[in-house]
This record gives sequence, structure tokens and C-alpha cells, in this order.
Amino acid sequence: MRPIVTFLAGLAGLGASTSLFTWGLVTWTLQNFSLVYLWPFNGPAALQPVHVLTVGLAGLPFAFHLIGGASGNSGQTEAGEVRD
Repeated sequence: MRPIVTFLAGLAGLGASTSLFTWGLVTWTLQNFSLVYLWPFNGPAALQPVHVLTVGLAGLPFAFHLIGGASGNSGQTEAGEVRD
């Protein structure tokens, strides 16, 4: 049951990350790749599409890790034997 839940969580994370990345890229394109208000020092604090794009991109490795089924056992079996 746990592998199924982990796989579904990975798919949900992949969907969310891809959606955020795409939304950030499309919105940034509509702004002609402007970097105005990227840092709040230039004016009023506003959400820049680059911020959303970065959050989406940052979530992709975690989602791929969950989908790939990578385990944290470092190549050992349950008995502690090292696999070849």
C-alpha cells in the first residue's frame, strides 16, 4: 500500500510542479520577460512570475524521486546484505 501512496504523491507533486512552472513561464512571457519588481527593493512588493517558475522547477526533482521509487537503503537488502 505504501508504494502506491508514494507513487500517487509523486504524480501529484509532478502535476503541481509542472503546473507552477508552466504558469510562471507563460505569465513571464506575457510580461515580455520583464524583471521589474523581481526584488522588493525596486518598488512595491509584488509576485513576479519568475518566483512561481522557480518554485515549480524546485519541486520537480522531489517528484521524480518519489515516482522513481528511489529508496534510502543504500543498496542493502532487509537482511543487511549488500546487493551487486
